[in-house]
Amino acid sequence: MSLVFKKNLPMKTSPPLLFSFSPLLFLILAAIACQTLSPTPGPTTGEFEGTYSSGFEVSAFVPCEGVSPGPGYVPAYWLSGPPEFYKEYAALVQSSGHDPVTGYLSVYVRFKGELSPSGTYGHLGAYEHEITVTELLEMTLVDGQCEK
Repeated sequence: MSLVFKKNLPMKTSPPLLFSFSPLLFLILAAIACQTLSPTPGPTTGEFEGTYSSGFEVSAFVPCEGVSPGPGYVPAYWLSGPPEFYKEYAALVQSSGHDPVTGYLSVYVRFKGELSPSGTYGHLGAYEHEITVTELLEMTLVDGQCEK
């Protein structure tokens, strides 16, 4: 038996795997580059006013002026603050004679702080933003009303 070699026959080969996925690979790399290059907004610093209520798994701040995206929706932020903030709130709750069993007491607050970028904050990540109190300016018993 003898082997016969034929010259100039085209070899049947498939393109490298990289080239067959090049459109998909391009889209993936472009998406990664866009995410990497877009700046992440930092916190918004300023003076805030609204109502605050606290209780079991709740630390909610609702700004006085906010746009409600739909009926029945209240845009609340998870609030974090220094120990003095919570001591002031506890003193107001105690002086009001409010019974925590009947619900959480809302108070009017005005403070300097930082509002976080969008994300998941608070208990079970239920809040889109966290607001951090840096300086308490005012806290009064108004029971959920922004108007003093």
